[in-house]
Amino acid sequence: MNNLKIHNRQNCTMLQLTFKYFIILMMLGSLLGCTTARNRYLPVFHDKPRISTFGFSVSPPPGTDWFEKIDKGDLFYLKKTDFDKYIIYTRAHELSFSSGVNDIEELMSFVKLKKTGRYPETHKNISYNFAPIEKEGMCVQYQHNYEVHSSTISNPAKGHPSRVTSNGLICVHPAQPEKGIDIYYFERSPLRSVEVSYSDEAEQFLHSLTFIESRKRI
Repeated sequence: MNNLKIHNRQNCTMLQLTFKYFIILMMLGSLLGCTTARNRYLPVFHDKPRISTFGFSVSPPPGTDWFEKIDKGDLFYLKKTDFDKYIIYTRAHELSFSSGVNDIEELMSFVKLKKTGRYPETHKNISYNFAPIEKEGMCVQYQHNYEVHSSTISNPAKGHPSRVTSNGLICVHPAQPEKGIDIYYFERSPLRSVEVSYSDEAEQFLHSLTFIESRKRI
C-alpha cells in the first residue's frame, strides 16, 4: 500500500458535461454577467448522466433546488436550503493511481488512509465506517460522522453545536485499475434540533454511479 500513489487531476476536463449542455451554461453565465460559467453554481437543467473522461457516469440528485458547478474539474451539486440551519452538497472527484489498484484490501487501505486524520479540538465524537460493496467496479463505501462545537462564522448552527455526516464511495474502474473516483455527499445541521434532511436525494446521486468506456476529451 505504501507504493500506491495518487494524483488528483486539477483540470476542467475531468468531469465534463455534454458539449451542448456546457454551451448552454456558458450562455447563461454571460447573461448573468459572468465571464465564465465554471466555478459558479447554476440551476440543474436536466437529469441526463454527466460523463467523465475517466469512464465514470453520474446523474444529478433528484428533487428541486439543486445547483451544479464544475470547480477545478470536480463536479458539485448544492441544495438550496436555509444555510444557517442546514447544508448539503455532493461532489464527484476523479483519482489517478500511478500503479493501479490490484485488490480490495489495497483499496480499503487507501480509503482509510485518505479519509482519516487529525481534527481540531472543536471536533467531537468522531467516528468512521468502511466496508467493501458489490458493484461492477471495485468499491469501498465510507461514512464519517462528527460534531462541531464552534462559534465560527462557517457554523450553520450560528455558534451552536452541529452534526456533520459525510457518506461516499471510492471506486476503481473495472477495466482501468489506474483510474478511480471519489463520490460523496456532505450534510451539516444543528446538533440538538430536528431539521429536514435531503440525504435520500444525495444517496441517489451516489447510486447513480456507473462505469463506461473511457471517452476522448471534448
